[in-house]
Amino acid sequence: MLSRGVWATEHAAGQPGFDTLAGEADGIVFDGWPAGRKVGVRINDLSVYWIEWWRTAEAGILAGAEPVRLMDFYNSRLGEPFKHTVVTTPVGTFSAKALASPIRPGTVPPWATLLLATADTQKDHFYYIIRAWGPRLRSCRVVHGTAATFDELRRLTLDSVFEVAGGEGRTMQPFRLGIDTGGTRTNDVYAFILTDPIRILGMRGANRILHRHIQTSRGNYRPAPDQPRFGGDLWITDIDTNYYKDKLASMIGGKLQVESEGEVIDIDQWELNADDDDAYNRQMSSEHRVQIRKGNRTIEAWEPITSGAANHWWDCETYQVSLTDVVRLGESTSEPTQKRAAAPVPAASLPRPEWMPRRGLPPPRRGFGR
Repeated sequence: MLSRGVWATEHAAGQPGFDTLAGEADGIVFDGWPAGRKVGVRINDLSVYWIEWWRTAEAGILAGAEPVRLMDFYNSRLGEPFKHTVVTTPVGTFSAKALASPIRPGTVPPWATLLLATADTQKDHFYYIIRAWGPRLRSCRVVHGTAATFDELRRLTLDSVFEVAGGEGRTMQPFRLGIDTGGTRTNDVYAFILTDPIRILGMRGANRILHRHIQTSRGNYRPAPDQPRFGGDLWITDIDTNYYKDKLASMIGGKLQVESEGEVIDIDQWELNADDDDAYNRQMSSEHRVQIRKGNRTIEAWEPITSGAANHWWDCETYQVSLTDVVRLGESTSEPTQKRAAAPVPAASLPRPEWMPRRGLPPPRRGFGR
């Protein structure tokens, strides 16, 4: 296998026609050589002739779980930075929760006081989750899925009505929709937010150090000249993703004590409905918290377990936890009160949300205002 391999840059290996190019390159491919005067080459034991593979396997087995020996194995043998796993959740955890759940998909548990929806934006579709929340941040997944368009996303989330289990016909609707602003579709997401800026909140993981776990920053929507839309400014919620992923992981394994038939019992704080979806379960187990050595410092961060693995519903669930802080759900200690679903309220008549600065939305920029 090694004798048929080639040396190439990562960029070249991902290009169409690479196999043909490599077959004619006599062992070395220089296409896409990086700019600059220095080039880093990562070599591990498996890519050289003079180290037998069984020796590498032996070194990995003998390293065991001891951090110092594992670091030496990853650095010296595999040529990779060492990442010590601190927190991880097996796939079976989520399957077990679903199989043990008495809540049917699309049904709201009777203790719920609020429904929140979140969506992760992709190039041509969306992943979404609707979760019921109750006292002491108890929660249960109501429904999850995908939507192809913004209109379909609105219909499946904000415009959907869900029956309360054992509620004698009572129903509930999502209170807010938090949507990822999207890397390549930011302008389209901004336009969607401006259609209902009170109920739809733009959210994104912060790429800078935040003074608080949630902060607001300003975004601006600029429609194309041929679009009959109005532009304007809006508020975007930046979140500390590491903090909320820590909080989510804590909730997944967390317990609450409640009184049932005169006895105090332990229940799961974070629940699923009875839909045992393997794709959802795998995405929820796609990341782990690891210790990474950077220079003289050791930091902890959430990273994908496997490069390129889908984690969209994991992101949706992370946004769910952060959205509870946006609407200040954790400050409420009242018992559940169920209400019938009301007709949609015009955005202009709704009160200013808690996350919005008191001065309201910023004034529209010249040339783009209503």
